[in-house]
Amino acid sequence: MVIKEDIEKLIHEAISGTEAFLVEVAINQGNFIRVFLDEPNGISMDECVRISKAIEAGIDREKEDFDLQVSSPGLENPLRVNKQYIKNIGRELKVETNDKKRIVGELLEVETTGITLNAKVKVKTKGSKKSKIEFQSIILKFEDIKSAKVNLHFKG
Repeated sequence: MVIKEDIEKLIHEAISGTEAFLVEVAINQGNFIRVFLDEPNGISMDECVRISKAIEAGIDREKEDFDLQVSSPGLENPLRVNKQYIKNIGRELKVETNDKKRIVGELLEVETTGITLNAKVKVKTKGSKKSKIEFQSIILKFEDIKSAKVNLHFKG
């Protein structure tokens, strides 16, 4: 079986000195290896091909067969690493917390321990049955975030 740590080592060697960063390595049954990489301005297809070749050169197919896919994680997938959050500062995120709260807001800041959002919050005003939407700065620790995705808006 292909070992995840060996793949990660090959990736880190291949991306050393570049802006590319590793998001995730997943190895499924049958040695199907999926590698997700990114860069601050988005990773190119050429860079994915280059890294794929570097990984393939480091694994002996004679000993073990495998399938390899190297790509960007895509905007529809949750953010997984700190550098992805940094890349998306200024964008609107949809965040689900571990206690099942859903928060939508603009990503303002990323620290090593968490993020700050300018979030839409419903606030009840005194003497009114209706609530209104206000924006509040909300700080979330990474350990409290179940998932965070870029909130895509399509103009039609």
